[in-house]
Amino acid sequence: MEENSTPIVSPAEFDYTSRLKSREEICRIVAADFKLKGITHAAAGERLGVKKQVVTNQLSGRRPFGKRTAHAYALAFGYNEEFLLHGFGFLYADAAMNDIMLAKGKSEEERSAELLARESELAEKVKRLQDELDREKEESKKKDAELLSLRDAYSKLAEAFSKMSPTFAAERQ
Repeated sequence: MEENSTPIVSPAEFDYTSRLKSREEICRIVAADFKLKGITHAAAGERLGVKKQVVTNQLSGRRPFGKRTAHAYALAFGYNEEFLLHGFGFLYADAAMNDIMLAKGKSEEERSAELLARESELAEKVKRLQDELDREKEESKKKDAELLSLRDAYSKLAEAFSKMSPTFAAERQ
């Protein structure tokens, strides 16, 4: 199945209340989501670090989602791994994304505006978490340097003390 032959379907049209029957249906939903967002197979492959053909085979249903592949799609596109592997739950791991994508009666423009707002909100959260992580790394570096300094001082002190007390040197070894 070529990239252009995948029918454009809204994720709101799928029945998420029951387990999906086939891996092909799971792949069709992901393909429809890509079409809806304008993500080409080449762009998806680049994001996932694989060739376009790998993505095409995946989304055509020729290749089922394995644990590593589902994890990669989850990280790259925010999908729910359980959905990709077993058809349980909803497409997105983020509940707000599911609400936006599955809302009936909303135009594509309304959905797009909500998705952009959610994307901005998530980007802000990622930035905050990255800043927090950077601060923690900096603190960790300072603590490592302090620990090395204390170990060095302890070694020098122990060496000086062992010169003064030979029994201490024997006990230490």
